Amino acid sequence: MAAVEPGVTPDSLYQKAGTPNGTTTEGIATLREHRVGESVRAALEATTERARELAG
Repeated sequence: MAAVEPGVTPDSLYQKAGTPNGTTTEGIATLREHRVGESVRAALEATTERARELAG
């Protein structure tokens, strides 16, 4: 299953990868707790904007 398939979301992939109270589930919970997704999104937006600036 690829993430680009219709209906595939990060949450659906997490559910397939993790087991209740397992290591993947705990790791994902910790990433969410520390808002890593927001940080990655912000970093990607900043790099995209800078690339546009550099491209002129």
